[in-house]
Amino acid sequence: MLLRSPAARWSVQIAAVTGSALLLWSIFPPAPLGSDGAWFALTPLLLVLRHVAPRRAFWLGWLSGGIFWLLSLSWLWRLIQNNGPWPLVVLGHLGLAAYCALYTALFAVAVAWVWQQVHRQENLATRLLAAAVAEPLLWVGAEYLRGTLLTGFPWNPLGAAHYDSPRVIQVAALGGVAAVSLVVMLGNSAAASMAERIYDTVRNRTYGDRLIGGRLRGVETFLPLSLLIGAVLWGQMRVLDWNRRSRTEPAWLVALVQPNAPCIFERDDANKLAVRDTLLRLTAEVAVAGPDLVVWPETALIESLPYEDFAVQLAREGTRAAGAPLLTGAVEYHPGQPPRNEGRQFFNAAWLFDTNGAAIGRYHKQHLVPFGEYIPGDRLMPWLERLSPVGFSCRPGRESTILRIAQRQRGEKPATEVLAFSPLICFEDTVAPLARRAVRGGAQMLVNLTNDAWFNGSIEPEQHLAQAVFRCVENGVPMVRAANTGVSGMITPVGLRQVLTSAGRTSNFAGMLPCVVSVPRQSLPTHYTRWGDWTLGRPAAGFLLVVLLLAYWRKQPTTVMPVNP
Repeated sequence: MLLRSPAARWSVQIAAVTGSALLLWSIFPPAPLGSDGAWFALTPLLLVLRHVAPRRAFWLGWLSGGIFWLLSLSWLWRLIQNNGPWPLVVLGHLGLAAYCALYTALFAVAVAWVWQQVHRQENLATRLLAAAVAEPLLWVGAEYLRGTLLTGFPWNPLGAAHYDSPRVIQVAALGGVAAVSLVVMLGNSAAASMAERIYDTVRNRTYGDRLIGGRLRGVETFLPLSLLIGAVLWGQMRVLDWNRRSRTEPAWLVALVQPNAPCIFERDDANKLAVRDTLLRLTAEVAVAGPDLVVWPETALIESLPYEDFAVQLAREGTRAAGAPLLTGAVEYHPGQPPRNEGRQFFNAAWLFDTNGAAIGRYHKQHLVPFGEYIPGDRLMPWLERLSPVGFSCRPGRESTILRIAQRQRGEKPATEVLAFSPLICFEDTVAPLARRAVRGGAQMLVNLTNDAWFNGSIEPEQHLAQAVFRCVENGVPMVRAANTGVSGMITPVGLRQVLTSAGRTSNFAGMLPCVVSVPRQSLPTHYTRWGDWTLGRPAAGFLLVVLLLAYWRKQPTTVMPVNP
């Protein structure tokens, strides 16, 4: 029976898009449904968008996206426990969720407009193009724009839900995480087409109508599924190939130290000394393994370099305890001109020290977090810096730095290998172009130094790890991650992981982890490293913008007869 009442149709549509939002939330950590739910999480939303006008689609898409982002970003509330002003945290949570939901709304408008055109002259070919081509590309385009515009927020793309499915995510080597999102959207489109075909078959038998596409209508489902299966089989071959190759590549022993230091707002002289003692104790313990490199997390030195004695001395003691080069995070401070320190500069930096405690390289974080590491507009109005959580604004770095260490000699055979690696600080491992730039510059391994204590006790560290996995697959290189608290561990070039745990937890404890990392002398060749987002993300974004412009300039009637059971 058709739902002829507008109120009834609205109710069904709202229920469907809300269901999609809840399903989508459930596939990311903490993932109560699991990554398998990604194959149909967006199916209810697609079924609605195929039968509504673009104007209504906008609000339904915005509602669905808003619910998802409110749930997915709930870890922002942990900032309140770290002395973040609760009105600003709440406002920031609501504002960021509403902003991210706009991209779901734009996707919804574009999909609804495409299907409007299909319904005007509906046949198997137009349906197939809309389901197997337009819907996946439009979703990828919306994700790319969200991760790029206004400094970008590339958090939780659809493909990231499968971070624990190595066979599925290997297509990231072709087009980045966007390619994984596209494959997952193919599954959702196929599921939506199957549901429509079943409904149309039952309805047409009742009313004697002819089924669009006839017996070939199943192609609308089976073609996307065939592409999906092909991608998974190719991914399995790539994983097996790396497993064979890894046995012949140089193995590096990298020691990761997780001190579980309190958030910067909770630090005083007493816990500053306690953090120092924890770092040195854990480093001395892991040094027994004879590491080639020891990694401390972001801002581990507590005070700033290169002028504050506490930080300088801690770095020296750390290398002495490690007996190996030490990579550590630290705030870097350069005073300006007296008497008002005009021109002073702060950087969120990673410093590399040799075994004698001498600095031999450093990296300045390039992609800073707005309202966290700097306040937009503070160059024009310096007083805005006081609104920063740390009381000052950092300056961005300008390039990816390649650091090098020599392999430790073991036994009588001299070590001849040299490791070139590049640091990424905090959320930089979510920014695909930064990792790609480092690998193109010669990095054989990526090193992420992060401090997730700001969100301690939440699911944020697990979601953060999910993003990092794709930087490895996209560029064919391994990554090691040292977190103050969060998820410390190692990721292989195909996305397999080894993480530090304690009693089943990955956060809120102090520990250390020696990792044996197989580092290819030449990174696994990937199309993404060569072409970047020109492979998929940018063309998909262009396609989305073209469709939105057509929808604006060629407005159709504001009502479309929906197909409702």
